[in-house]
Amino acid sequence: FDIMDGTFVPNFTLGIDFVKMARSCTALPCDAHLMIQRPERYIDRFVEAGCKTISVHVEACTHAHRVVNQIRDAGASPGIAINPATPLSKLEYLLPSVDRILVMTVDPGYAGQKIIPSSFDRVRILRENLDYMESRAVIQVDGNIDVPNAARLGRLGATNFVLGTSSIFKDG
Repeated sequence: FDIMDGTFVPNFTLGIDFVKMARSCTALPCDAHLMIQRPERYIDRFVEAGCKTISVHVEACTHAHRVVNQIRDAGASPGIAINPATPLSKLEYLLPSVDRILVMTVDPGYAGQKIIPSSFDRVRILRENLDYMESRAVIQVDGNIDVPNAARLGRLGATNFVLGTSSIFKDG
């Protein structure tokens, strides 16, 4: 579930009550991508609502390492997300502590954007860094993930692909 607060990103979507209702309708694991300011205020509530994995943005956390540990301590799998304009070096100290890195391939907040071409190199570089560190963390990508982009990103090291409304419900 993409959770947006209208502050960290310019759009609003879903909330804790929606996650609770969805969780009551399925046995599938629920994943939350928190695109919100100060996500540490809501970690426990999203875990209580049934989220098994939670990703937060490095840009939204004053103390990202603390928030990643908070997610794990609450019983969920932690992930760290990064916006297209944020240098990958901002992740280096967090990589040993996360189970996945969510690479945004568009600016978060709105569906229908074109993939930012530098995203392909970012995934390749991140995969090389994770391999060098012998990390088991997976790379997840989000933003204009159609079949050709997913295939290319997969060859470069991404293993998890987020499909949004624009990818699933195309005109024609």
